[in-house]
Amino acid sequence: MLTTSNLLFVAVMIMTIIAAVFDVRDRRIPNLLTAPFFAVGLIIQIVLEFTGDQGQLSSGLLAALISFVLLGGMWMAGGVGAGDAKLMMAIGIWVGLSKTLLILCGSLIATLVILVAVKALRRFGVPIGILLQPAHAPGRSANTRVVRGVKVKRGVPFAVGVCATTWLMAILSFLSIGTSYGILNAGG
Repeated sequence: MLTTSNLLFVAVMIMTIIAAVFDVRDRRIPNLLTAPFFAVGLIIQIVLEFTGDQGQLSSGLLAALISFVLLGGMWMAGGVGAGDAKLMMAIGIWVGLSKTLLILCGSLIATLVILVAVKALRRFGVPIGILLQPAHAPGRSANTRVVRGVKVKRGVPFAVGVCATTWLMAILSFLSIGTSYGILNAGG
């Protein structure tokens, strides 16, 4: 059954693809992507709250706050980019606390798996493509350095893990594997 919650999740799925492309290509997720996504999600949740249609405003705000605290702290420590924190905040407002926590945990695991796999492949001389190649970086980050006058960033783009986890949740739900855990069908 197509519910409001499922439609909101589909919007997040599309957003994660766009964010992952930016993150792989540029090693940053632009504010012009995350800020409007957050604002539209907030407006939708406010409208849903006042129309009585499966709104999860409080759950979304709590998810955004938790994402800000956890990933904001990781950003301050140099572990992720600020765009990653803003992306998770926006996702939180769209899908609520429970799904955001699943996406966040899954993303951390997926990113770790990607990092370990790519490092292992690199060690054995296997070409790894774009994931760990330096990208031109207009912003600043703990992982930014200057090479021949150009700022470059290294590391695994976190949005790839966010995208993989979001799509895995949708596939599991579609296959009815995850429905008993409320992956897509339950609110916030």
